[in-house]
Amino acid sequence: MPRKPSDTQHKIAAVYKELVRSARNPGAPITVTSVVKLAGVDRKTFYNYFDNIEDLVIWIFRDAVASMLQDPQFDLAELDYPDRDTQDKYATLPCYARFRLSDGMLNQRKFFKALCSTLEADRDYYHKIFPEPRYQFLYRYMLTLYMPLIRKDILIIAGEDRQLPTIPLDFLAEYHTMGIFGRVRYHFAMTKKEMSQKELQPFWNYAHEVIRITLDAMFEEESHPKDVERSFFKMASKTRLKYTNEFS
Repeated sequence: MPRKPSDTQHKIAAVYKELVRSARNPGAPITVTSVVKLAGVDRKTFYNYFDNIEDLVIWIFRDAVASMLQDPQFDLAELDYPDRDTQDKYATLPCYARFRLSDGMLNQRKFFKALCSTLEADRDYYHKIFPEPRYQFLYRYMLTLYMPLIRKDILIIAGEDRQLPTIPLDFLAEYHTMGIFGRVRYHFAMTKKEMSQKELQPFWNYAHEVIRITLDAMFEEESHPKDVERSFFKMASKTRLKYTNEFS
């Protein structure tokens, strides 16, 4: 069981978020000294919980997601945690919810919609965070956290009877993880629109639908891993040639 966050952790996090929101220059560093002064705690207390400011920013994100996953809409979901190979400091906090369908497909609509709504609730904070180069570590962290989980999703969708070679598996995991969270980052950095617009309702499971379509196409005529790999490269080559011709 994950350790329940303390009131002091939440107090430190709230102060930090307010400093980010009110900063005239979002790119200027916010120091531990300024945080503990406004929070009314000493530096030792800060370091009892967090390694540094980067760790605090990561915890703010992870705590929000873990709290979100306590909602009753996730009661029937399969909660997942950081992959062991990432050696994540917050390995006991859930960070993902998987909804399996009877046909082997995944419907991740609820998770991604809830995640974006959770970030929207702190829009003023993330609107300051995501555009700034000094906060790129949060985006890199999100990719490191979720890429192994999306990779697992791909294997689930492929099913036990379809052996997916490593190269296309890794490519699809990287491509779709960067597509999902790159979109999240772009949205908060570059737009002022709400991400949970009514027009987006059909697209919350888009990445996983595309994964299913891609896998079905790869395995349509081939079953041996080497043949499937060749099928993948053939598909990629056709797509590249198509767009090269269109835009040349």
